[in-house]
Amino acid sequence: MPIELQWTPVNFLAAGFGLVFILFGSVSYLVKERLFLGEAPIAVLVGIALGPYGLAGFTDWFPRDGMHDKIGLAMSRIIIGIQLAMVGIQVQLHYRSLAVLLVPVMTLMWLATTLCIYLALPDLPLLAALVVGVGPSPTDPVLSAALVQGAFADQHVSPRIRNLVSAESGANDGFAYPLLYLAVNLLKYTTTSEALKAWLLETCLYTVAGSVAYGCLVGYACRKLLEFSTRKDWIDKESFLLYGAAMAVFLVGSGGLFEFDDLLAAFVAGNALSWNDFYREQCDESEVDNCLDLVLNMVFFAFLGATIPWDAFNAPEYGITPARLVVMCIAVLVLRRLPAMLALWRLVPTIHDVSEAAFVGYFAPIGAGAFFYMEHTIQELSEDGDDYATRRILEVVKPVTYALILSSLIGHTFCIPLVKLYFDYRGIGTIKLDGDSSSLRGSESGSSSAYDEEEAGEEVPGRDEETAVVDDDDDGDDGQGSFQQSTSHRPRSESATTTSDAARGQGAYRSDGTWDQHASWRHSSGHKVGHVHHRRRRDESRSKRPDQPAAATTTTAAAAARATSGSSDDRAVEVQRQEEGRAGM
Repeated sequence: MPIELQWTPVNFLAAGFGLVFILFGSVSYLVKERLFLGEAPIAVLVGIALGPYGLAGFTDWFPRDGMHDKIGLAMSRIIIGIQLAMVGIQVQLHYRSLAVLLVPVMTLMWLATTLCIYLALPDLPLLAALVVGVGPSPTDPVLSAALVQGAFADQHVSPRIRNLVSAESGANDGFAYPLLYLAVNLLKYTTTSEALKAWLLETCLYTVAGSVAYGCLVGYACRKLLEFSTRKDWIDKESFLLYGAAMAVFLVGSGGLFEFDDLLAAFVAGNALSWNDFYREQCDESEVDNCLDLVLNMVFFAFLGATIPWDAFNAPEYGITPARLVVMCIAVLVLRRLPAMLALWRLVPTIHDVSEAAFVGYFAPIGAGAFFYMEHTIQELSEDGDDYATRRILEVVKPVTYALILSSLIGHTFCIPLVKLYFDYRGIGTIKLDGDSSSLRGSESGSSSAYDEEEAGEEVPGRDEETAVVDDDDDGDDGQGSFQQSTSHRPRSESATTTSDAARGQGAYRSDGTWDQHASWRHSSGHKVGHVHHRRRRDESRSKRPDQPAAATTTTAAAAARATSGSSDDRAVEVQRQEEGRAGM
């Protein structure tokens, strides 16, 4: 009987995306550790190939009724919300440095982007340029993570700079909200006083301040609930590791119900959840968040690539031509952030010299956040398209935003391999600058124990051996294959390392510092089905490894001793008692 191919949208997308994921995954270590490229540009190319200007033109699966705008807004809210919550969980905040980056620097970024757009596009009102310029202004947390967590940054960028960029990229996506509604209110209201009154009361006081308060409340409640569950041993490992992502999804939905800035609330809640470092330290050894990031980034940027409006890049009737877009993109990449950072870097305590200011100033990619604000602007103004300025916004916001995202992928993501080639050509090895370990070290009070007036100053330890980029294509220095090594090199805290060493076995420390021999959150409730022979062979191979410790109790005791150094005498006695009990078993 003849076989008829079922070219349904689900079959087409699942087969195409799955095949690309398999092929990319097969060479992912090579791409990320040797070519210094993340998954975002690959996913964009996949989206272009599967989109309406690619294979979808033959299958006619892509929606052409504008539904992709609503889908894109919903997808970007959820994905960015999860990403921001993860950033809030992982990083320590330098409040003085963030205050400078989020207020004067970001305001100058907005004005510089607006000026570039205003000069590049003819007959564009200034208020319209202010609205369009909001989206590309904040640093994108998704692409920033690829820059500051990759192998290049691990070798050449100080951990305090990496943490600063991660924290700022998470916060400024939410802080762009008042900038957007300042311009929108000036556009909607007849008088400036009415616009400013609505902006102060509705946007700043209710939406932004309410988001911060709501994020703190939800994060605090989730932390207390998590501490209660771990104290009672009611939560398993899978639920524990996905706790932050579930909280982010809840905040995106509930924050939207109250018309809060849900992205800002997710970031604040993530930091509140890990305020005492307990959740951060317990998740330090897990790669669940990295796997989640990979899937979300691939899906989102593939969707972004599929929705690129190529025809809109050449619309002379709207004043848009390829030449003008190219000039605008180059101007934005150069002038958007770099001049502001070079002028104000002395006000940022975490940045120590002009070279660090240049890195932070240039490598500020445009991506998922710009896409979110583009879709949000379209939704906000789609019903108010009577005046000329609003019509011009709806005409130019898509081609301008997509062009800037593509230019950022080229100018920021693909710039890293070129810089690495230059370093190799000049014979420059690892030039990571000394940073402050205080930025990586938490305390029970939730703030760094070594914060000083400069928020910096201590030397950071050398690069972790287990995350070092090795020269052997097959195995690392520790005998592990590339598939056993993560390509997301997060700076690790000293306390997190010792705690994870002590909790590597079945037990773990609770949030109050007491030892729990049977910590439920260290146990998986997913009892995998595997052949006994396979498990036995795995255990035998592990026991024959040359780097295996002679006695597990010795390793655990040493790790526990390191973890408890500097703590109270009662805690030290308790740990010693636990170790003696295990040694006698």
